[in-house]
Amino acid sequence: MNLLKYLFLCALSIISTDLFSQVEVDIEYDPSLEKKAYLKGSGPTICIDNAHGNYHTLEGSFAPFGRLFEADGYKLVSYSEKFTHEALNKCRILVIANPLHPSDAGEWVVPNPSAFDQREIQKLNKWVEHGGRLLLIADHMPFAGAAADLASSFGYEFINGFEQKDGNHWPPAEFKTENNTLRQNAITKGINDEDTISMVATFTGSAFKGSEESEPLLVFPSEYYALTPDTAWRFNERTPRQRLEGWLQGAYQNYGSGKLVVLGEAAMLTAQTVNNFKMGMSSPRAPENQQFALNVIHWLDGVDEYVSAKEIIVGLNEELVEVFNSGEYARLAEFYTEDARIMGPNNQVVEGKDAILNYWKSLEGRGVSWELKVLDVEEREDLIIQIGISRLGVRNNGSTNIFNTKFLLHWELEDGSYKISMDFYQPYR
Repeated sequence: MNLLKYLFLCALSIISTDLFSQVEVDIEYDPSLEKKAYLKGSGPTICIDNAHGNYHTLEGSFAPFGRLFEADGYKLVSYSEKFTHEALNKCRILVIANPLHPSDAGEWVVPNPSAFDQREIQKLNKWVEHGGRLLLIADHMPFAGAAADLASSFGYEFINGFEQKDGNHWPPAEFKTENNTLRQNAITKGINDEDTISMVATFTGSAFKGSEESEPLLVFPSEYYALTPDTAWRFNERTPRQRLEGWLQGAYQNYGSGKLVVLGEAAMLTAQTVNNFKMGMSSPRAPENQQFALNVIHWLDGVDEYVSAKEIIVGLNEELVEVFNSGEYARLAEFYTEDARIMGPNNQVVEGKDAILNYWKSLEGRGVSWELKVLDVEEREDLIIQIGISRLGVRNNGSTNIFNTKFLLHWELEDGSYKISMDFYQPYR
């Protein structure tokens, strides 16, 4: 090794160790989304593993990932249990980001034991095979070593090292569709044309070989290599090097009736700062990483279209009319929250579930027809506001009276479903 390369490796070990100790969550990261997979809080649960010494957790450095998918309508929880069938079934998607064995809690020196015992590995493998969805992320040494046994159970082989590039390159690495290092597939295409990505940036990390059934996502070209030191971030002229051409930093596959995505770098899916250097989804050098994260989770979840508040409300209005037409007026109360209020003309107020039940039951034997028209829908932080017109036909003394009203509804999330918390109406001509 020539003197220039040796000096670079020495400088890299000093700079990297210093920078790594100063990594912080980027508090300026704003995951604003114009389109969403689910309305707020109505999506399935994403569990972030916190039971295996994970460097990245929902409460810690993966908080920006959590904020992104809360904005996308998912429920995010910290997973702190052993892998059991019962516990895993609480998750639609399980995310494992940089696990560690307890012996690696201090200085990171090889060997790096598995963060998972064989029983847990078998349980998790079966869970995925029977329909579970797993995102496994194993970064540079020691994380790749800690995840190696789990990855191997799915047919993946990790290098427990550090990815680098020729020419004294400092991150990020750029995987692009134009040179086929970012492969075009179901994940890079996303739900619609606007989701298609052409570049993903990663920030060091590890490399792996995929299983026979896996599809490549991020593929290293010839100028990349792996350094495998005996101590993390400590490189010298004797540090083993391995060329990475054809090795992967991202792959995905169907596994039985479940799905699996494996990534060799974690910062790309969160938002962090090192002094003034931004890494991940907030980095100006990674403008498509947020969409990549969304595409990964949407593929795992099986989402194939975006939701709109108006479509949800139109559907709920249609359900209201269908229940009315069935003559089961008592069931209309099920569309209201426990503490809902109906407010009509002349200061009429009906408050509480029991009172609302009686309000609708009073129409038994008298309801003739009901038409609802949606005029406007506005989604706010914790509710959906609907403005509409109602045309209600009621039989009274042998004749039918038509009541035309203009109404305003507050739809709030309760027990995973949108229900009416306020129903205000006035006569309308």
